[in-house]
Amino acid sequence: MISNPTILNAMNTDVSRLLFLADINWPTGHVYTHSRAGEKYWDSRKWIGVGQFASIENASSGVQLGDMNMTLQTTDLAIVNDAIKDNAVGRDVKIYLACTDEHRRIIAAELIIYRFIGRVPVETGPVNTIQLNLVGARARFKSAKKHLRYSAKSWRRAYPDDSYCDDVEALASSPLNTYDGSNSVGRGGRGDGSTTNRRHR
Repeated sequence: MISNPTILNAMNTDVSRLLFLADINWPTGHVYTHSRAGEKYWDSRKWIGVGQFASIENASSGVQLGDMNMTLQTTDLAIVNDAIKDNAVGRDVKIYLACTDEHRRIIAAELIIYRFIGRVPVETGPVNTIQLNLVGARARFKSAKKHLRYSAKSWRRAYPDDSYCDDVEALASSPLNTYDGSNSVGRGGRGDGSTTNRRHR
């Protein structure tokens, strides 16, 4: 339900003044886009127009009610590589309905959609297509719980320099007061900031 009077007035009198803003919390930094062309400024930020190259719509049948898809078409391989390389699953996306004045400057905006990135499928070709599948909070936290279920083997494979599993095994096989804490977890934490990787066997 829109409550901003400026936006409500535009909805009733001149819908050409309306546009969408999207704040995508990407792993490498926030991405600010809008549904028109060119650059616009709002909330002390620069929003880049994606215009005809982007769309947002309700997801197809067979998914959770309220799921949405954001699609961007681009020939920029750097953007495609980032979409493939960066793990954006679980990051939040905010979509606003905004209104411009007679000089096409944004004068009001109201949050209308708040979702989380569930998947980022990419289709490559002459024109590449990047899609953000946007899901609700329940699906987001269910996904997070699923990805926390590591076995010792998968953890060591994913993080070969982290001795977390060895620490746990050492603690489990001996009384707590006999464990000397010599294994390393991550980086630093020792006197000189270096990391050692002595492992209990």
